[in-house]
Amino acid sequence: LGLITVSLSTIPANAAPISAAALQSALSDGSVLDRIETADAVLLRVQGTAPTREGLSATHWRGTGQVGSQRVGLAIYGAEDSAATGREGGRVLDRLMQRTRAQAAATAQAASATPAAAE
Repeated sequence: LGLITVSLSTIPANAAPISAAALQSALSDGSVLDRIETADAVLLRVQGTAPTREGLSATHWRGTGQVGSQRVGLAIYGAEDSAATGREGGRVLDRLMQRTRAQAAATAQAASATPAAAE
């Protein structure tokens, strides 16, 4: 049993880059057990309030990254003994961000290379 959530929001022009410290201070509950910071994402492993979905652990990963003008919020939840709640969960979210950014860049490049339709 596992669950990944993704949310998107437009980044204001004057927004500071996200940092582990900023993400940690934004937590409404829980304590940070581990962190992963990469070029693509800031990820925190958190021990917090258990999700309402039965079978999911209170330990989970959450994080954020940027794709173009969008801030991407990510979380992965799993059973108490699943890889999702361990270090592998953070790696899964990091790979998701890497692939999302790569696909967004490829899509933007293809769009800019496509000639405009003739009028």
